[in-house]
Amino acid sequence: EKRKLYRSAREEILIISKAFEYFPEVAEALGEAVGKGVKIRMVLVRPELLPEPNRAKQADIIRAIRDRFGDKIEIRFFTDLPLRGCIIDPERDGRALFLVEEPGIPFFLREAAVTSHHNLVRALAIMFGLIWEKARPS
Repeated sequence: EKRKLYRSAREEILIISKAFEYFPEVAEALGEAVGKGVKIRMVLVRPELLPEPNRAKQADIIRAIRDRFGDKIEIRFFTDLPLRGCIIDPERDGRALFLVEEPGIPFFLREAAVTSHHNLVRALAIMFGLIWEKARPS
């Protein structure tokens, strides 16, 4: 579903993730978005707050993103993220995919939702913007 959303983006993709572990599965779709000039911003959990295995994974993912996309994807770090997911084109006919943080529960078992409801997509984008403003650059 994330690949479909990334590919459908026309203006902006906002990503909220812990370490963005699923980057290899969505890299091609992100590449297509970057190629279309879509603005991509991502907030990740601050590395020092992650347990060591996740910290190393996050560092590898960030390195892979930089190697592949340079500075075309903006990354910032924040202390605690209330949910995970992505928001696509919130100022247009936007859509969002989000899932709740459930420590110890694998991603494929977590509750997730996809919505195109304008008010919800806009609210999630406002939440992202507030986090983005308080987050520190990579």
